[in-house]
Amino acid sequence: MSYSGTITAEYGGFWRRVGAALIDGVILNIIQKVVEMVLGAIIPIERFMTVPNIAPGTSQDEVMLQVLIENWPLLLGYTLLAMIAPILYDVLLTASSWQATVGKRALGLIVVDLNGQRLTPWRATGRYFAKIPSALILGIGFLMVGWTERKQGLHDMIAGTLVVKKDSVAQSNVF
Repeated sequence: MSYSGTITAEYGGFWRRVGAALIDGVILNIIQKVVEMVLGAIIPIERFMTVPNIAPGTSQDEVMLQVLIENWPLLLGYTLLAMIAPILYDVLLTASSWQATVGKRALGLIVVDLNGQRLTPWRATGRYFAKIPSALILGIGFLMVGWTERKQGLHDMIAGTLVVKKDSVAQSNVF
């Protein structure tokens, strides 16, 4: 079905979306800590504390540079994992049959396109990266949820998405 310009489903409001973001932040933080613990078990921290063959009198900055040079593959891998995990979390869950991250699901929200359909992985990825301009303009792109007609943030407008209450969609069968 196509979007007609009016919708009877209830949009996900600002505070509900803030709550969902907080839940997702806690979950991502837990994931990050688990990864850090696993990496810490595999790679002892002492590896980053000592560098063989450092000449006496070497400054601390030079020692730290040497540690970074010797451990760059591990540090790069961790950095990439830390960057990719939130993307995968958001994109895979939003494009899944859940149509929501854990936080949104917990608060009864789903993300749909303007036709009320589940997002494709490409649109979910676009929505994720559209959050960058929302954040860069001092977070105003996120605050827009509070005053726009369809409770869309800038990232929702860019990606052509809506966040709606799941139970209102099931009851109204609007899409």
